Amino acid sequence: MMQVADARLSPFNELKARAVAARFLTLAGGRINILKLVKLIYLVDRESTKRRNIPVVGGLYVSMKYGPLTSELLDKINGEETRGDWSLHISDRNNHEVALEKEVGDLSDQLSDSEESLVDQLFEQTKDMSQWELSHWCHRNCSEWNPVETGMEPINPSAFLRAIGKTAEEQQRILAHAQEADFLENLLGAEN
Repeated sequence: MMQVADARLSPFNELKARAVAARFLTLAGGRINILKLVKLIYLVDRESTKRRNIPVVGGLYVSMKYGPLTSELLDKINGEETRGDWSLHISDRNNHEVALEKEVGDLSDQLSDSEESLVDQLFEQTKDMSQWELSHWCHRNCSEWNPVETGMEPINPSAFLRAIGKTAEEQQRILAHAQEADFLENLLGAEN
C-alpha cells in the first residue's frame, strides 16, 4: 500500500494554497463555490507540473467522487486542519462557498509572476463553467483520477505524471525531487 509521503510530488504549502485561493477569489469577485475552488487549485498544480516539473501548492492528490483534488486543501476548507493562517484570508464554508475575508496584500509576494499568470489563465478558461461542469471536465480529462463512490483514494504520482505527458526519465527525476523534499520536510519538521 502506498504511504502518504510516497504519494506526494511536494509537501503541501499552506501559504501558497492560501495565496492561490485568494487570487481565485479575487478574480471571482470575492466568493467561489468550494467544489470549483478545489478543482481549480488541483488544475493549477497539474498545469504547473506539466510546464515547470513542480506543483505550486503540492500535497496529497486524491480521487473522490467528484474528481481529483488536494486532500490538505479540502481539510483547510472544511476546518479539519487548523494549523496555519488559512482563516485570516479565507472564510469558513457557507452555502457551499468560501469568501475572501481580508485584502491579499500580504500574500501578493507568495506567488511568482509565472504562478500568478497560470492562475489567471486557468480562471479565464473556466470562469463560465459551473462547479459541476468543471467536475465533469476533470472526469474526462484527468486520466490519473479513479472513480470512487465514497471516501478518497490517493492518486499515484507516476499515474499523475504519465497523465500530463511526462516521459519515464522525467518521472524519475520529478519523483526523486519529491522524495528529497519530503525527507527535508520530515528532517526539519517544516510546518507550512
